[in-house]
Amino acid sequence: MNRAIFLDRDGVVNEMLYEPDGNIMTPANLEQVKIMPKVREGIAKLKELGFKIIVVTNQPGVYFGYLRKEKLDEINNFLKKELGIDEIYCCIHHPKQGDCNCRKPKTGLIEMAAKDFDLDVKNSYMVGDNLSDIKTGTNAGVKKTFRIGILREDIMELEHEKKIYPDFTLPDLVLVSEKIKKLEENKLDKLELGSGGKPSPGYLHQDITPLSEVELDFICNPWEIPLEENSLSEVLALGVVEHFRYQDAHKTFAHVYKLLKKGGSFLFDVPDMKVWSEYLYNLTHGMQEKNPFRPEHVWATTYGWQRWLGDEHKSGWTRDDILDAIKKAGFSSVEEGVQIFTSKGIERGRFARKEDAHLYIKATK
Repeated sequence: MNRAIFLDRDGVVNEMLYEPDGNIMTPANLEQVKIMPKVREGIAKLKELGFKIIVVTNQPGVYFGYLRKEKLDEINNFLKKELGIDEIYCCIHHPKQGDCNCRKPKTGLIEMAAKDFDLDVKNSYMVGDNLSDIKTGTNAGVKKTFRIGILREDIMELEHEKKIYPDFTLPDLVLVSEKIKKLEENKLDKLELGSGGKPSPGYLHQDITPLSEVELDFICNPWEIPLEENSLSEVLALGVVEHFRYQDAHKTFAHVYKLLKKGGSFLFDVPDMKVWSEYLYNLTHGMQEKNPFRPEHVWATTYGWQRWLGDEHKSGWTRDDILDAIKKAGFSSVEEGVQIFTSKGIERGRFARKEDAHLYIKATK
């Protein structure tokens, strides 16, 4: 069987057009077709990986009358020849005509392609620029879905509202091809949450925002990481948990538990708020001289250093609180102490400062 990259057309392969009132429309003739940046290179890289390139696109302009069928065919034939696309499947219907099985997010177009090209859909990928494309890929059962674009707060809110989540959001098809290559080759079974600008070697890396200096494997919330259950031997999270809201921390603990193999470990640390609340009491009651740190350090450990958006602390934990949360997530074996990290060659400045009170936890599935 063959594997495929299913691409949306307008907004992924060629640029969208906009009417004077701002409404989106698709090219109505060849002169209006402008290929998106990095599409040629991206498709070439994907074909080198052995994938069929299949475009699946809704084209209701035929129903509305501004796009003639022969012009649609002319545009598609041009794109196929120009970019090396194997085939373009179109739905030319509109819901006003009644129901059809080919208009995305239904899977009729993918089913046609699968029959024509003997495709292994479960090991294929979907790439689109809107959530309807992502839903199409999910409905069809593809391996991973990609949204072309950038992470924006309004789009992330819409994803949560509609409960449609792309596995990855990347700005162009070249980066998509590089990510797919890595996914196809990747054998790592260790994951670092919130890796930031200094990722630990030997791990897959996750963070919630793209970083120009780091190639992240997952740009999403930690409880949404799209890995198979029982697939990881270790999850590492240093300086991360205190940035979660309580409900999100509990979701993360539960998701990490699912991702870990039996015997796999979740290694993390969190400020010990029993100690830091004492420092804060000293600071606010005229006894700052008793504290081992300057006032700004005490405030920052309590509320976050706030060096960038998202660098705020949203939860505080005592030992009893964190152990109870880990137990509720399913973990039954817990080891404590900074040696958990130093024995692995992991170093942080706070490890050598006992007064920089943190809870160091290794929870085993």
